Amino acid sequence: MKSTDDAEFKSGFHRFQVKKLILFSLLIFFSFAAFAQDRLAPSIEWKEIQNPRFVVVFPKGYENQANEIAQTALRQYNLLVELWNVTIESKVRLLLAPDSDVAGGSITLFPFPAIRIDMAPPSPDSRLSGGREPWLDKVLAHELTRLLLLHMSSGFFRQLRRVIGPLPFTFPMMQYPSWLHQGLAVFSESLICPSGRLNTPDYRQMFQHIAAEGDFQHFLSLRGSPSRWPGPVTKLMYGAEFLRFLAHRYGQESLQNLVTHLSRVPLSLGISLRFKHMYHLRLRKLWRQFGLAAGQGENSDVPLRLLTRDGWIKQHPEVLDDNRLVWVSDNYRSRPGIRILNRRSGRPGWLLRRWGISSLAYDNQSRELVFSAPEVFRSFRWISDIYSCSPDSGECRRWSRGKSLFHPHPFPIGSGLICVSRDRDRFRLARLDAPLSEPVMLSANYVGLAHPRISPDGNKVAVALKQRERNWSIALFTPAGELEFIIHVPEKRCSVPRWLDNNRLAFVLSSQKKSTIAIANLSRRNVRTMKGLHSPEIRYLAVANNDSLLTIFLNAGGEDLAVVSINESEWTDIPADWLSAQPRPRPESATPGRPYNKWRDLAPRFVSPDASYVEKELQIGARISGRDLPGHYDYMARALYGLRTQRWNTDLRLMLGDFFPRITLTWRREHQVLENRIRGDFIQTNAFLNLEAQFPLKVRRQYRWDLAVGIHVNRIQDRSFLHDPAETVKLNGFSLTLICDSDQRYYDAFTRTDGGRFVLMTSWDLTLNGSSAVRSLALDWRRYITLRHPNVLAMRLAVAHSWGEAPRVFYMGGAGTPGRAGLVEGRLFSLMRGFPAGYSSGFGGWQFNLETRLQLLKIERALPVGPSFERLYMALFCDIGNMWTQRLHFSPTVTWGVELGMLLYLGGSVEIGLGMAANHSLPDNPTIYFRIGESF
Repeated sequence: MKSTDDAEFKSGFHRFQVKKLILFSLLIFFSFAAFAQDRLAPSIEWKEIQNPRFVVVFPKGYENQANEIAQTALRQYNLLVELWNVTIESKVRLLLAPDSDVAGGSITLFPFPAIRIDMAPPSPDSRLSGGREPWLDKVLAHELTRLLLLHMSSGFFRQLRRVIGPLPFTFPMMQYPSWLHQGLAVFSESLICPSGRLNTPDYRQMFQHIAAEGDFQHFLSLRGSPSRWPGPVTKLMYGAEFLRFLAHRYGQESLQNLVTHLSRVPLSLGISLRFKHMYHLRLRKLWRQFGLAAGQGENSDVPLRLLTRDGWIKQHPEVLDDNRLVWVSDNYRSRPGIRILNRRSGRPGWLLRRWGISSLAYDNQSRELVFSAPEVFRSFRWISDIYSCSPDSGECRRWSRGKSLFHPHPFPIGSGLICVSRDRDRFRLARLDAPLSEPVMLSANYVGLAHPRISPDGNKVAVALKQRERNWSIALFTPAGELEFIIHVPEKRCSVPRWLDNNRLAFVLSSQKKSTIAIANLSRRNVRTMKGLHSPEIRYLAVANNDSLLTIFLNAGGEDLAVVSINESEWTDIPADWLSAQPRPRPESATPGRPYNKWRDLAPRFVSPDASYVEKELQIGARISGRDLPGHYDYMARALYGLRTQRWNTDLRLMLGDFFPRITLTWRREHQVLENRIRGDFIQTNAFLNLEAQFPLKVRRQYRWDLAVGIHVNRIQDRSFLHDPAETVKLNGFSLTLICDSDQRYYDAFTRTDGGRFVLMTSWDLTLNGSSAVRSLALDWRRYITLRHPNVLAMRLAVAHSWGEAPRVFYMGGAGTPGRAGLVEGRLFSLMRGFPAGYSSGFGGWQFNLETRLQLLKIERALPVGPSFERLYMALFCDIGNMWTQRLHFSPTVTWGVELGMLLYLGGSVEIGLGMAANHSLPDNPTIYFRIGESF
């Protein structure tokens, strides 16, 4: 009788616990969703228009821009097809992304060819800025060329892509170095766009200065991530100039024949032979001729007083007082920011580190710097706002939040700032009266406005202005936003206005050959330019005093600051138009568009081969996947056959990102051989169904906090090789995961070099055949410290414990990559090198991994083995682990060793490692292991 009562009690208790679990989980899901949907950004209503070659997908309200881009894309496509004799099998998707205040573009090949354009018009100091034609023409021509040339191949590969999809090995052009791809894109954009980068002075003068200093780089050093100036631009600049050299010496048809020949080679063992086939000279000799023909840079005959000599990127100089000046600096190897120079000591230092600073101005009244910079707003938008900073303490405060404001400048009399406000692709002058106040719009809408500066008496506002079908000019406004007149210099670009006094205005004047300094006299209505200053990188000015200007000049190592005397320089008059024009209206669109058809893009197109290597087992199989263009919906289903376990592993994932929070449904069934020191070898089958909602708590460029709530059904089965009865554990419950990500991978780095990752996980499960709950708690902490760029000290600490009548069992051992969700997937302690997977087990444990990652060589520099091999590095590691069952005890196991890692690019970044681990208690001492994927 007692046993019956106990059974009924346990059964009732179990049903009560299950109901409580379900109700509590649903409450968490819907309460968070209701709260967040009211606070965060609403869903964008996507629309589309089509023509014979393109599907343009855009947000509602961008109908005019979409129609213009569709027409431009079709025109450029026809020109590029005629130029390179290549077509794309399917329609190209064009995504107009409205969620960024930084201009740019990118391409994707899977599951369909697509181009993404961030619809934020650049300021005139950007290399993406156009001339008379829209800036989008240049970006679109560049990305469309890349997409077209990657699709160039023989008929066999075209048919193969139709069957198995656009996998990396079906694009023969992908096996060639990126400097060739980027160079061809810049060369093409310059042929069909007047403002292409070969038609502006930047690349030519940078290239000539580098050649004049004897720092001309070999083509092998351009692969991967070039570490010397000008960094990421190196591949584009050298590639485009080299192709222009070949076109000038051998004719443009030779480039067309070269590209056709390259696309017909299914497996290239070296690019040098391909050039010899076309030009009868190896690439090394052609490159030597190219270097000899590079020419010499033009030295300035204007006396420059140098203030810095460290080169790299410098922007937006500003004078604080007679002793201090500041500028924005970036060397691509660490976080950029604002640097400050004390002229007496001559030593620059960091004032503030921040990404994307687009302007600087000094407020003499408050003794603060004001600047604009983009930041993540409402979890997904990259919005520019205004901040102020004390040059003494570096303390910052925010002036706006999510307002798309740029280029602030303080009023010389009174308080407040004048700035530029962006609404889609239109700009207006605006005024901010106080921090976090609502901006007051002043002027009409224009195609472009940038760098406003208020005259010393506060009666005029000078600003760089862009009108339709005209280049950038200098416009004069009243403080109330009324346009007075425009200073337009024919066939030249005007930018960065700076007041010398109430009557004279200095600005940067750029043509196709050079950039120089110009001064406009408002009373005489004339414009004069400085003679002899030939550097193209005079893109920023600051007034040092009434007699001198603080500017930036170019040398072989980058950009440096110098003082230019106005009275000691020679000046010459140039023709200029003084206009009183008003904004030109945009023609109305005739095609409003229709709702975006996401089901067309989500439909599965291919069954693609797939493979994986997990803990001594090779798995091969197939997969189908798809996503819509905006990335709101994503799915993947695959089946892999394990050659060691002789079982099928299945994986299904569905992501719904059009809602808030992001919801992911995952079903996975995987088999793995565990070699436990107590139980012997057995196959563990882990099957789980997980419904997870991820809520962004706080997202910034430097870090992000997320909370993930999940409901899971987990079934774990252990089956030995001796045909003993299988042991099965069923765990069903919910999980909470708190995630903080701050790790950074800077340019020219082969691994994460800064920041870290913190994950706190907890789960509450019910065993369906019992009455008690199983609780688990886990911590995963990682930290990356730069030793000497690019070398890194990496640390990881993992701790987990489970308690209850039938707690979760954790396994330690192996050389695999620890999973992101260690509780359900069971991979929290999978990085104990030297020991086989599952060697130790327990209800809890901890593990500490320490690695010193040292770069050995850049493979792309030392060995011409192909563009996919980028870096070879060595990692000295020490793994310490400890497991327990019932009682917590301290008896750690230590392994140490060395690992050689190689970074490859095979349509994406891939790491492979071969290492040796040693420990006196290892089954084989030392142990050799192989891994695909990064350690942590």
